[in-house]
Amino acid sequence: MKRGHSGVKIIAVLLIPLFLAAGFSTAATAQKAIELSVEQVEDLVRRSYQYVAMFNVIQKFALDPASGGMFMDGFNKPKALTALADHNMKSIARPNNDTFYQGAVLDLRLDPVIIEFPVIDSKYVALQTSGYDHYTDVPLATSEGDFKIPTKVLFYTDRTEGYHGQEIKGVDRIVKADGDYIVAFLRAMPHQADPARMERIIQALGSVKVLTLSEFQGKPAKDYSD
Repeated sequence: MKRGHSGVKIIAVLLIPLFLAAGFSTAATAQKAIELSVEQVEDLVRRSYQYVAMFNVIQKFALDPASGGMFMDGFNKPKALTALADHNMKSIARPNNDTFYQGAVLDLRLDPVIIEFPVIDSKYVALQTSGYDHYTDVPLATSEGDFKIPTKVLFYTDRTEGYHGQEIKGVDRIVKADGDYIVAFLRAMPHQADPARMERIIQALGSVKVLTLSEFQGKPAKDYSD
């Protein structure tokens, strides 16, 4: 029983920030506290650890330039990594070092975010998205015939203010994410054996644009200073 109580105390401390983020008060949480067995605590940790890990990774991408991270220019800003990754990248444990990266961390709370992708002359390009739950989606891929024409993709969630999935003039794809903060990134084969082609790929990755819906429609950007 001592181990069980110890586990409950530890997991309670770990979960307090999650309860607060979800809108629960510590007082309300304490009033509804229940005893958990060691097995139940272990099960809870195993089911929730990915959220802690991905919170650290995604926020580090956006907020920690010292980490050698991938997308360290803040939220809703694109960044292209057109040199292959090595041991200096600290934001993720095992980055690809056979593809270029391009991506952005998206804040979808106040506005949908639109990413404008150009034509990319690479045999392999995949757009991947992931949030705190660590599930990965692939909205665009060369294997599906994508990246042959410029494409604008809009991202939103069920909680994005003022938007509910309606069509937007000029947008080609609409993707509903399952988290308010997600990372959307390209992996692109560099074709380094063909210098001219590689240069075209580098230029394409550097031309990716990220705009909130307000900016896309010529309106003032909303205040994200919080």
